[in-house]
Amino acid sequence: MKKYLLFILVICTCNLAGQKNTGKSNELTKRTSSNKVSKTISYKQNDPINYKDFQVTFNWNNNEKYSTVDSTFRRNYSGGERCVKFTLTKEEKALIYKIAKEINFFNLPKELEMRHDISISPSFSTKITIKIGKKTHSVYDMSDFILDPTIEKRFKKITSVIRGIIYEKKEIKKLPKSDRIYL
Repeated sequence: MKKYLLFILVICTCNLAGQKNTGKSNELTKRTSSNKVSKTISYKQNDPINYKDFQVTFNWNNNEKYSTVDSTFRRNYSGGERCVKFTLTKEEKALIYKIAKEINFFNLPKELEMRHDISISPSFSTKITIKIGKKTHSVYDMSDFILDPTIEKRFKKITSVIRGIIYEKKEIKKLPKSDRIYL
């Protein structure tokens, strides 16, 4: 996993280094369920300056949460919560930003509709919030079994990249696994 993540970071860094700052902007278009354009979000084609205007919050099952806002990872245990601090590198933020653009994160629905033919108890939820400048978008998945396979593929792509980055941090590896049991 470490080698795979390192490979992705190297490729992403090389791609970003080879780009010229043209000042062009891409647009993320958010569509309503009736397929009408409701909002357009613009951002620079190249990375935000030092990623100060780019924030990510990742919350898994309300048991583990990481936020670039305060650079904290929180894990719940039966006896309380443990918190560690670490900062994502510029390359790690660049990778998340690249994937967010690639999957058009701001066009994903806020709540992902689950398949009705599968039921798992307990269900595990994932929530990702990304802020670019003044624009914020959150996507919440309650079941890990998303009805639309295209949306599922897009959401799982960014989820796996964020998890891969976070769980490879030495600070996280030092934490004991949560002792909370879900029934």
